[in-house]
Amino acid sequence: MNNEKQNGSPILLISNSSWYLNHYRKLLIQDLIKSKNHVVSFSPVDSSTQDLQKLTSIHIQWNLQRRNNFNLFYLIKSFIELYFVIKIIKPKIIHSHTLKANLLTSLIASFMGIKTILSFAGLGRLSKKGKLNKFFLVLIIKLIDFFSSIERVKKFKWSLNKKRVKLIFQNPNDKNFYEKNSNLSIKTNNILILGSGVPMQYFDKGKSKEVNFISWINKDPQDLVKIEFIYCARLLKSKGILIFKKLANLIKENKFTVFGDIDISSPDSISKNDIKIFEKENSNLKFKGSIDDPLINYKFKRLPILIVPSNYGEGLSRSIVEGLSQGIPIICSESVAANLFDKNIVYISRSNNIIDYFNCYENILKDHINGKLKNRLYKGIQIAKNFFSEKIIVDKTLEIYNDLEIIDHNSYLLKKGKNKKNNWVSY
Repeated sequence: MNNEKQNGSPILLISNSSWYLNHYRKLLIQDLIKSKNHVVSFSPVDSSTQDLQKLTSIHIQWNLQRRNNFNLFYLIKSFIELYFVIKIIKPKIIHSHTLKANLLTSLIASFMGIKTILSFAGLGRLSKKGKLNKFFLVLIIKLIDFFSSIERVKKFKWSLNKKRVKLIFQNPNDKNFYEKNSNLSIKTNNILILGSGVPMQYFDKGKSKEVNFISWINKDPQDLVKIEFIYCARLLKSKGILIFKKLANLIKENKFTVFGDIDISSPDSISKNDIKIFEKENSNLKFKGSIDDPLINYKFKRLPILIVPSNYGEGLSRSIVEGLSQGIPIICSESVAANLFDKNIVYISRSNNIIDYFNCYENILKDHINGKLKNRLYKGIQIAKNFFSEKIIVDKTLEIYNDLEIIDHNSYLLKKGKNKKNNWVSY
């Protein structure tokens, strides 16, 4: 990025969780700081907040109520907090993530005339439910579209500006859905960047297990009976944890291991009591909690098969590309495949019916016997390296920052403070 700073103003990163920024945007933040930028993060406090505080220049707590989602009272409260943080911080660029944060950011950034990047990490559960939820999703998109196309230039004057805001989508389905339901923004501002990327340590030969996993495939077909099915995600029903549990009940001779935490902010999450019941009902099912990068840090004693049964409305499933990078066979839902991963790379269940997932498992065994499985896995490894590494994703994101920086534009908010001191926190 351009090292020249406008009034010493920072870049503000916003999300509905500290975990999201720390988990998915760490390399981006590090590269921004290396380019001599102040980076301020604004997100709710969670288990990753301390790490995020060490990573960014400043972290500010956002009392965002994720459980109440679009409850009007909490929405207004969150809006007011965000408004005053932006007014005080006076960022030169705002980069917002997740749907609700994007809605609030688009409105405030329009009012203050600030250059903005809105990242859509999927359209969430609203995109997967009934007509009323779809109606609200379309309404949110239209509001974001409207506020992304205008800005305040003087106290009582607004102007059309379609260059101020860039939008990032993680899969073509979400991008097409947005464009179908928006009519003000120009399509060149809507950019497809495939997820947040596979962390570089997955390609470190000292840590990567791809050779070990491929070597399992070279064994006798009967050894594939010794399987360890893996689930890596929050323990949400919409993420498919109940499908995984049912599969454990159906294939009792194999191990089923869950990596992920309960999400107390989501009404969709299973509970601690549910975990106790599930493990009691299925002796082959174990919940390991949250482990950093389990696909490279956990010691598998059997051939792992990754199950990604989500119907959540993902942008791009990072667990899929992490699994591909390690040569792990993957079974996923049509929803999470999102027209990005075809049946020649992953095994796609036609429905949420547990029998369809079992059929995918049988197809893995058949492909091993006929010699096709190893070639599929090598192909997946190359795809992960060539298209989904975190460095590739971050470099593409930084190009958007550069495009915004070179636009001849000074926000209404920053123009008000142009005669102030260079200390962006105090003026």
